[in-house]
Amino acid sequence: MTTLLRVRGIETTTPGFRAELLRVAQRLGLAPDGISGVIALESGFDPQANNHQPGDPPGFNPNRATGLIQFMPSTARRLGTTTDDLFRMNATEQLKYVELYFRSIPNLREGSRVGDYYLAGFMPAFIGTPDETPIAFKGTPNYDQNAGLDRNKDGVITSGDVRARLENELDRAKGVPPLVVDPLARPMPEEEAATAVYSSPLWHSEPLCFWDRGTRELGVEITPALLFEHVMGLRAEHGAFRTYIERLEAVARRLETVSARFDARKSWEDGIIRRVDELERAL
Repeated sequence: MTTLLRVRGIETTTPGFRAELLRVAQRLGLAPDGISGVIALESGFDPQANNHQPGDPPGFNPNRATGLIQFMPSTARRLGTTTDDLFRMNATEQLKYVELYFRSIPNLREGSRVGDYYLAGFMPAFIGTPDETPIAFKGTPNYDQNAGLDRNKDGVITSGDVRARLENELDRAKGVPPLVVDPLARPMPEEEAATAVYSSPLWHSEPLCFWDRGTRELGVEITPALLFEHVMGLRAEHGAFRTYIERLEAVARRLETVSARFDARKSWEDGIIRRVDELERAL
């Protein structure tokens, strides 16, 4: 019997969604309860969840975080979609982009602490860091927008504070009977993807065949759907790689600044030493 923890909101989902969630977790090598816990905390499994801010006009705001794991507009673009498109998808459709997002986080892998799944959406750079590692300080936008994460109200959000949000939700869910899941359930017709790429004839066409030019025999066979998944996965990984390159470049610029300051200080100290030597010789 396959089960999922009864995290908040999961009962509103369909059998097809839950089965697909299990398949997504298996492909990623991650715990399905960890992924569902993140979704529960971020959106309550509402694919149209839109993070309104004070002063926003009523209705959907494409410039705000949207969907199951609250995709930011920049994140949605990196994954090959938009918040507008995500808002029009149902929960099962959005799972593909949830998978792509988690796949784009290179330091989140099989064996990662489940609390790091929540860090993957908050600040991926802190995945795997000690619990006491500070992330945000009171008075900064990052802290003020997430002050509820500060467990002891000391004005500092740590890696442990962020992990605890998910781990506490999973611990709470362990206190109630789990939800039985049929791993073979398929999405209902109304859950089928309605976006252009999924509904196009190409998506449902016969597998593409690639021939060995030397032997002229069939070499590789791949469906358009699987090819699309590979392309989208590569796009997500490419975006993550570019992000890390940008971070490395920023570190390199800082090192150059430190090096320049060190050289300037050394030059100043050498000048002082020469002056002292000249004074000693004059005496």
